[in-house]
This record gives sequence, C-alpha cells and structure tokens, in this order.
Amino acid sequence: MPFFDILVLITEDNKIVTDIFSKDTDTHMYLNFYPNHSKHVKLNIPFNLASRIITITSTEILRNKRLEELKVYLKMQQYPEQVIDYGIQKALIKGPIITESRRSEPTEPTEESSNNLDKIIPFVTTYNPQDYDIFSFMRQIGNTLHKSEKMDKVVQKKKIINSKRQSKSLIP
Repeated sequence: MPFFDILVLITEDNKIVTDIFSKDTDTHMYLNFYPNHSKHVKLNIPFNLASRIITITSTEILRNKRLEELKVYLKMQQYPEQVIDYGIQKALIKGPIITESRRSEPTEPTEESSNNLDKIIPFVTTYNPQDYDIFSFMRQIGNTLHKSEKMDKVVQKKKIINSKRQSKSLIP
C-alpha cells in the first residue's frame, strides 16, 4: 500500500519492505545540469535524491534498482556520469538520513551503516509550513501499534524516523 512517496509491503514472515512510490504520471524531471544555477545546487541534487532512496528502500536489491533508475533520470537531465556517481557514493557513505552514522563523515560505507537500514522505518512527508506536525501524532500512536500482535512483530526494535522532502515548485 502506498503512503505518500513510500510503498509499504508486509511480507509473509511479517517483515516490512519499503520502496519508493511514484505515480505513473511522475515525470522525474529534475533540474537540468546546464542552466545557470549555483554549482553546489547542481552537485547536491544527485546526492539528495540518492539519500532519499537509501533512506526509504529497505532492501539492497530495491536500493540498487532505484539508484540505477536515478542514474537514468539524471542522465536525461544532462548530468555528467561522474557527478551522478559522486553524489550516489557520498550518499552511500553517509547512510540513511537522520541516523548517528549520518552525523559524522566516514570515508567509506561501514557494516554499521548497512545494518541501520534494517533498524529504521522511514516516515517521509512533503514539507508544508501550514501542515500539522503529523510525526508527533505518529509518536503518540506508537504504543497502539504494539498492541496489535502483527504490528508488534513488524515494528519491534525499529526506529521510525522523520524526514521532510521539499514540495515541487509551483513556479515554472
């Protein structure tokens, strides 16, 4: 079942599998590399998109598939391959968003950062300053999730993390 931009599945052995969800109408039209934008903006787009994928996808197979798709989307926007690869590598090194390993700057992916993927459930919402803080509500119902035997097995020993993504610009 899709929830915002996350596709959530519960496997037969009661494990949560998360993947990126996008509607069929999503064009994946990210900022073209060559217009007159700051260099840091253009360099951080591949990194931020890869970070989102790494945070949301719960299996290595899904993560690698989505990162390959990201490469295709960015190449369509004329991003040089080395810029794409650098952004993805940087995101892989830092690991999922909002974890302890993310706060420091390790030089290469660690086993700990790979294991963090199994210990988190990403809760990603689109930023809107007028929205109610839904993540606070999620924390409040956390105890309710543990009352259900099936949900208790799914969320045990996992941390639900909050992440906001920017809304698409309404200005052409």
